[in-house]
Amino acid sequence: MDFHGVFKLARVVACDPVVIRDGKVLMVKRRDGPHEKFAGWWCLPGGIMQLGETCEAAALRELYEETGFRGRIKKFVGVYSEPKRDNRQTVAVAFIVSIIGGTARTSDETSEVKFFPLNRLPAKVAFDHRKVIGDAGRLLKP
Repeated sequence: MDFHGVFKLARVVACDPVVIRDGKVLMVKRRDGPHEKFAGWWCLPGGIMQLGETCEAAALRELYEETGFRGRIKKFVGVYSEPKRDNRQTVAVAFIVSIIGGTARTSDETSEVKFFPLNRLPAKVAFDHRKVIGDAGRLLKP
């Protein structure tokens, strides 16, 4: 087997926290960046898992870095691997997360932090996050 070919096809893992509170989901507006297809679009406050980090830890780190909120993992939502979901070929792992502290703030990657009603998401939602949010909302229904 040619392992060099396997490594060329490797995909990156992103971890997305889904915070739903009082029927609203926490989203961030992405800032401009190099090769940023979705600059100015809304998305979940997630990002790339670092070496030596679990998916759960990455989701909580990204939540804090991009929003200022600290969280706790409540439930696994799913794995999202559609090749066209992201031009960087990421596979996303999503979790429902509850806020346990912190204060809303923006970051180098975000220009706004805002809660949106689940039934009124913004028009421009990046990646496949509209689907991820819908899946998480269904998991929380009694």
